[in-house]
Amino acid sequence: MTSQSLYRKWRSQTFDDLIGQEPIIQALKNALKSGKLSHAYLFTGPRGTGKTSVARLLAKTVNCANPHDGEPCNVCMQCREITAGNSLNVIEIDAASNRGIDNIRELRDRVMVPPSTGKYKVYVLDEAHMLTTEAFNALLKTLEEPPEYAIFVLATTDVHKMLPTVISRCQPYYFKRITTRHIVSRLLYVAEHEDVKLERTAAELIARAAAGGMRDALSLLDQAIAYAGSEISVVQVQAMLGIADPRAVAKFITAIAELDSSAVLHLINQLSEDGADLRQLNAQIMESWRAVMLTKAGADTAAILDLTQEEVDEVKQLALRFTLEELTESARIFAQNDLALKNQGTPQLGLEIAALESIELHRRPRSGSMPVAAPASLGQSARSAAPSSPPPPLTPADYPTRAAQPAHAPRNVPAREAETRHAAPEEIRSTPDRQETTSGIDGSSEQIALTVQQVARAWENVRKRTKQKSAQLFGYLAFVTVVNIEGTADQPIVVIQALKTSYLKHIREANRNKDLEWALQMEFNLPSCQVLLLSPDQSPSNAVSQVSSTSIGAAVAPQPSAYREPPSAKPPTLHEEQPASREVRQDPPAVNLYAASGATDTTPPARMNMVRENSSVMSRETLEQKVHHDPVIQEVMRTFSAKIIDIHPK
Repeated sequence: MTSQSLYRKWRSQTFDDLIGQEPIIQALKNALKSGKLSHAYLFTGPRGTGKTSVARLLAKTVNCANPHDGEPCNVCMQCREITAGNSLNVIEIDAASNRGIDNIRELRDRVMVPPSTGKYKVYVLDEAHMLTTEAFNALLKTLEEPPEYAIFVLATTDVHKMLPTVISRCQPYYFKRITTRHIVSRLLYVAEHEDVKLERTAAELIARAAAGGMRDALSLLDQAIAYAGSEISVVQVQAMLGIADPRAVAKFITAIAELDSSAVLHLINQLSEDGADLRQLNAQIMESWRAVMLTKAGADTAAILDLTQEEVDEVKQLALRFTLEELTESARIFAQNDLALKNQGTPQLGLEIAALESIELHRRPRSGSMPVAAPASLGQSARSAAPSSPPPPLTPADYPTRAAQPAHAPRNVPAREAETRHAAPEEIRSTPDRQETTSGIDGSSEQIALTVQQVARAWENVRKRTKQKSAQLFGYLAFVTVVNIEGTADQPIVVIQALKTSYLKHIREANRNKDLEWALQMEFNLPSCQVLLLSPDQSPSNAVSQVSSTSIGAAVAPQPSAYREPPSAKPPTLHEEQPASREVRQDPPAVNLYAASGATDTTPPARMNMVRENSSVMSRETLEQKVHHDPVIQEVMRTFSAKIIDIHPK
């Protein structure tokens, strides 16, 4: 024999029993006491908030033989029949399955028949938004001018789907979600009368899972009784719902605040092995970030999130350990992760990446340096490049553009060296491996305009640019370190080192390294840029020259360094001026810097087919040749079926 479910057994039988909708109850009771009833009502709100219960109480009260103060007596025949659900004066129609015009025409015919007993016939259309447009139009006239003995109640969870002409003919009441405090109180009351021992913390967990719906809360309590018996603990409810212990979530946030990546990863693994639903865990963490963020912003978290005083105190302590910017970004990371987990085969990986991103986000304001702290195994050049205090924000002057080169600088001197020569005597310029004053500059050497500090400070912007190309690349770039800059001012080589070999492999896949080069070129306005990827066991010092047969992925021949040693004689000019009638000389092609590609080309990567003129204005013939051989221009012409009509030099 089946037993009656708790939400049916404990359905409110008087208006005073119904909790959480006090303004609506007061308005209806006043109307019932004064006899000023509407012919049509619209009840809208989330599921399980009492819409159908209020409709039945309304029908019971208007037909009650002995109503008192707007409440039914629950003793007379009409009240008993409505309570039992067999009254002919209350007609409940599921509009989701009876949504056609023929169903509404049948309803109109039934409306014309007066009640045999009682005063009113009450028609309750549940999920009224499911009616078709034709059915709504067929109902309009009857809804506007029903017989004096007919009352319509339209209940819906999606009022925006209903026709405005229907809404305008009804008296609307908007039901709100029931607070956690009210649900907990009701659950404890029901459990006591069902001879069930329910822990308050377990009741709070059920109430939060119900998300403001009393019917859902009672259904979950029914499930908990079937699962745990007459004594229900919070641990049993957690196991039943697949929810992590709130203390574990607080421990998760605390580990991020302490930059303890190992503890976070082991905690995720432990919760997964304990059977926690990882998507539900992500949602819990997201709600925790939200609570801490609101507290940090000065909001009344207890009122907004309906937290207990103990929970509020815990959230306040966590808020002291983060900045508001960190909290908003961390909340955004886990909110986006919630969408990604729906289509992800291994949700544990998504949680791990989101957690590590939050740790690195929290690490940066402390170190003021690179996106990822340099491990102890890295070379001295990488550790010495990281400033001990937060660097100032980047300005356009920090970016190595050709326009920034002084007009009076020699044509054959790189922009960085020219800036140093004309700087104040006491000004110190730093490079990845050393610091020099203007008195110590070797005028014959080519200096690198881009520095490790500049790339580190702008790394987050570079990552965001790569997101346009590859979301996976954006994620993996949080786990690399900028360790060196080699090459030349016009052809810099950004050396980055991955924390794990697997990250290196993923960055190299599908030519994602090319997307990173593109992002660096866009961020620093470079004509060209290359990236050298190092594994965790490779030294970042003179990385280009050290790429050899021991590199990750494939055996390649040793490659020459991109850094040019200063010659002992007079430094030559970068290019000799060519007469207009002579063929323009081009530099040899660039070397393939990626060890995983298995390339064996040993040509020095100092330049990449770039033609420059020593004169102030490039010759017409040289310019035309450069334009006709430019790969970007050729790609644009192919894409848009364009052609070159004329060339106008700057």
